[in-house]
Amino acid sequence: MLIFEGVNELYEIYNRIQKDKYVTGKKESIADNSNKHSDPSVTKLDEIIGDSDSTKITKRMARKVAKTSVTVLITGESGTGKGNYARGIHVLSAYSRGPFVHVNCGAIPANLIESELFGYEEGAFTGARKGGKRGKFELARNGTLFLDEIGELPLAMQTKLLRILEDKEFERVGGTQKYKVNTRVIAATNRNLWQMVQNGAFREDLFYRLNIIEIEIPPLRERRGDIPSLISHFIPVMCEKYQVPEKKLNSEVMSAFIQYPWKGNVRELINIIERLVVLTDGETIKLKHLPRYMQPSDKSNKQANPEQSDERALIESVLNESSGNKTEAARQLGIHRTTLYQKIKKYNIYNDL
Repeated sequence: MLIFEGVNELYEIYNRIQKDKYVTGKKESIADNSNKHSDPSVTKLDEIIGDSDSTKITKRMARKVAKTSVTVLITGESGTGKGNYARGIHVLSAYSRGPFVHVNCGAIPANLIESELFGYEEGAFTGARKGGKRGKFELARNGTLFLDEIGELPLAMQTKLLRILEDKEFERVGGTQKYKVNTRVIAATNRNLWQMVQNGAFREDLFYRLNIIEIEIPPLRERRGDIPSLISHFIPVMCEKYQVPEKKLNSEVMSAFIQYPWKGNVRELINIIERLVVLTDGETIKLKHLPRYMQPSDKSNKQANPEQSDERALIESVLNESSGNKTEAARQLGIHRTTLYQKIKKYNIYNDL
């Protein structure tokens, strides 16, 4: 997507993205959908923001698996957008006419998760609803069941889930009737499931059953090229949400955003933008408006030029994404290959150059 002779040029690119968006009259939302889909929770893969190579590769893989009925495991740190990818796969799949049902396995008490997933018959236990209740598998019939935070599922439920995935049928709690499963299952986790298998906390057979195809979403710090697009999208979204005048950020703030490690990933970035939009007076977001932990320290300011640090970090990131292919890296950065070589030498990125 990018490249620039310094952060000021990156800042100009960011402003250009914002301007183009308003000229065309398109304020696309990461969770906005066309009228073709009645469920406002679904997301198209094209609506997932990001132009870095790693994001393009992840989207491409998601599109491929969406056209099949294979079980998918989406992995990545918290806040990387696993749920958006799951919804995007649903929209492109043969199950898109059915519902998309999201279950957070870590948010349901262990003693309730069985009845939540499979439902129950009338009189199955004290307090059971008259007439029984349908579970998530029934609600997701002919659609997609998204089992988020699958690593939090108790071992006893892992056994039952494995049996359902293999037999394609289940029973409600307290019942004997068999219900057929015609549901696409997508699981997601921010935990290392294989390590959990080694520790006895996750069933190995279920791990292999879920991990037929894994889609790993890189953390935001490994795809910094997505940051300008995310900023240019969410600032107007938040300004509209809180009915405040349009705001912009200056080059110093852009530099801070690029340098920041984003341990909370895209979710943290959105929260920071929301905070800045609400608390900043005036139209320009400046360095002083950032949380203190995001502001460059005096020590780091003395040691290195922030703009040069950002440029070097971005070049290294793009080179890593392109597996060292300098022609491809130069294309992504928008500079001549000779200029890229000069910058590699300038920043001593590779010792052999």
